[in-house]
Amino acid sequence: MHSDPPGRAGTSSPVSAAGVAALLRTLPGSPMAGVTAHGSTVLEIVAATTHRARMVEEAQLLHPDSPAREAAATGVPIVITDLAGSSRWPGCGAELRLWGVQAVRCQPLSDDDGAVVGVLSVYTPAANVLSEELADALHPVCRCATDLLQIRRRNPPRLRRE
Repeated sequence: MHSDPPGRAGTSSPVSAAGVAALLRTLPGSPMAGVTAHGSTVLEIVAATTHRARMVEEAQLLHPDSPAREAAATGVPIVITDLAGSSRWPGCGAELRLWGVQAVRCQPLSDDDGAVVGVLSVYTPAANVLSEELADALHPVCRCATDLLQIRRRNPPRLRRE
């Protein structure tokens, strides 16, 4: 499942990091979640539900072999229902478990041309709880997150001098 193309008729999207974070906080089961931008040289946390979710996102970015990086590289969703029982991504998986994560879903976000621009990751503190209801609820969030990432790609944030 890739994200739907942005700008679909009849949809409105909160194209700000705060708006996407607010949508993430409405997901069923109140999981931790975050959105990262992935590009040729860019790896950036764009939105997260909580500070802890931001730290979990950072853990994925710091590991060269992680579910989010694989989803970005392949364009294929990664669903791990029980991190403790998974032998994939041993270093990253162990660190995610230290943060209290037992299950993770990494959904690649694709632009209009099919190129992956980011990943939406959902984290739960219990294994085997990534439900169909949650998967269905991700569709509108994926659209909004993709819109945001495309806008940021066209108009990158500038560094501020203070």
